[in-house]
Amino acid sequence: MEPWSREAADQLIGTLARERDSLEALLFRLTSARHLLQTGSTRFLARVAHDIERTAELVREAELRRVSITDGVLTAMGQAGGRTMRELVDRAPDPYRTVLDDHRQAMGRLAAEVGAVAETAHELARQGRTRLEAELKEMAPDHDDPLERALQLEGTLSGYDAILGATSPIVLPALSAFLS
Repeated sequence: MEPWSREAADQLIGTLARERDSLEALLFRLTSARHLLQTGSTRFLARVAHDIERTAELVREAELRRVSITDGVLTAMGQAGGRTMRELVDRAPDPYRTVLDDHRQAMGRLAAEVGAVAETAHELARQGRTRLEAELKEMAPDHDDPLERALQLEGTLSGYDAILGATSPIVLPALSAFLS
């Protein structure tokens, strides 16, 4: 693959666009989870947690494709050193330089948003779980139907646990290092 050939540039830019799209999808799902948690709508927590996990996997797959394509471009250029987006931008001829820098900036903003929203959703789920655990412990045995209420609370606890599990592994250190 010739350095900065149209084919290599198109492949890299397409790969970055797909990774950016998967980050957008992840941000959407995290924002949905945050909204459900903020409004106390716990019915779909497990479903949104599953969507988050599935989309986070798509982000990881996109990242692997990007690493492979980037390595190929840099190797073709005879560059064995660093593998950052900044280096690619600096070495790219126009118009690729502008397009790559636009992707770098947009993906940097997205990665920061994903991290912030994931952290907020995680904290809201932790707080909700703590409240429900306390309610479960304090539930009066003379409640109209204590078994039914306990089952409802346990189901909601499961939803909070699903969100906690889905949001805790969302860190993007490799992406952040690449974008620097």
